[in-house]
Amino acid sequence: MLQRKARRLLPLTRKRLRWVGVALCSTCLVLGLSLGQRPAHSTSTLPTANQLTISTPTTPHPRLANNPTQLVEQGKAFYQGGQYAAAAEAWSQAAQAYKGQPLNQAIVLNQLSLAQQELGQWLKAQDSLSKSLDIVGDPPAPEYLSIYAQALNAQGSLNLSQGDPKKAMNTWGKTAKIYAQLGDEIGRIGSLINQAQAQQVMGLYLQSRKTLEKVTAELDQQANPEIRATGYRSLGNVLRLVGDLEEAEKSLLLSLQNAEATDAPQEVSMTLLSLGNTARARKSYDLAIDYYQKAAQSPIPSTQHQARLNLLSVLIEKQDWSQAQKLWPQIETELAGQPPSRRNIYSKVNLVKSLVKLNQDSPSQTPTILDIAKITAKAIQQSNDIDDPRAQAYALGNFGHLYELSEQWSEARKYTEQALFIAQATNASEIIYQWQWQLGRIMDAQMEID
Repeated sequence: MLQRKARRLLPLTRKRLRWVGVALCSTCLVLGLSLGQRPAHSTSTLPTANQLTISTPTTPHPRLANNPTQLVEQGKAFYQGGQYAAAAEAWSQAAQAYKGQPLNQAIVLNQLSLAQQELGQWLKAQDSLSKSLDIVGDPPAPEYLSIYAQALNAQGSLNLSQGDPKKAMNTWGKTAKIYAQLGDEIGRIGSLINQAQAQQVMGLYLQSRKTLEKVTAELDQQANPEIRATGYRSLGNVLRLVGDLEEAEKSLLLSLQNAEATDAPQEVSMTLLSLGNTARARKSYDLAIDYYQKAAQSPIPSTQHQARLNLLSVLIEKQDWSQAQKLWPQIETELAGQPPSRRNIYSKVNLVKSLVKLNQDSPSQTPTILDIAKITAKAIQQSNDIDDPRAQAYALGNFGHLYELSEQWSEARKYTEQALFIAQATNASEIIYQWQWQLGRIMDAQMEID
């Protein structure tokens, strides 16, 4: 039973998280402030961190089950909720409990590696995958192919995260062939899209383009609307990231058409969110606003929040101050009611980025920098509570930016250095450069004062 459940869970969950992750990461970039120049001076002065009551972790560790099957389900819930440390703990205990059942243990070890990768625990993640492969064999017996494919899928992700896109590309190419052999179309298409991303990292843009064209042709032949909806959305997100906005919009409209045919509101709203991001990239702000407002009706809270965050950012970019001022308190209240998770922390920080711009550009000058700092402090507190280093680095770096805006250089440097250290330790390349650039600005400002 566990093997059948995991066969559904790991390939679908990982690839869908990876595909959705493309949209989330690009959203972070969409919402981010420009860090290319020193920020405008601010006369606001922030209190010290102690006065903002950033403390050590206070949230108790989650209570875990004793039954390994329940531990697996708990880990799945934690992972999907962005609580990666808790997911790793649950799956680690499950792997120990399954020592007498090697195939079940191999499945859980694959899942454990994914959580460890999210936490930047590269050696542990590789060790988990190596143990899984030792169990199923490399190459495996035919009956173990599904578990083997899961391990390879996670291995490709680890290779790319560790800066080896060539190995990731080859691994995902192998994974795509295995999923084809298994008749798993979602797995195969997801592996091809992942392979295209690795090719882009290597600078093989023509080869990546050919891979994506192959995916498009195969999606056109798919009869299952759910596979078509998911595949076209993933393809559209990747096309947007490489700047092919016209083709991205075409793929996303096909995704929307198929999502509506599945009678799955969550699929529709996720595609609407991606369409909004693409419309915004094309500077079609009114269309983006319309897509975001529709996506905000999603039955999934995380999609609702992301759509409203993106909507707020567009309103600010359009200088629609009155609507922006009405929207941000609603977003803050909604996020405050959510349990700690990486997604919630990133949402808080993205809200902070928009509020900084609103504070700097809006005639009404609300909210204040102190209000913004309190939201950031809460995000840092939550990142400590769930023991998530990437979330810590993201929140701390933005906290440093607030002190930079207030020209409190010592505090700005301290928090930026902390964020950079954590980001480097976890190989969080997507944010390292931001804090390096920010630290350079701060040190330059300090030299001018001295």
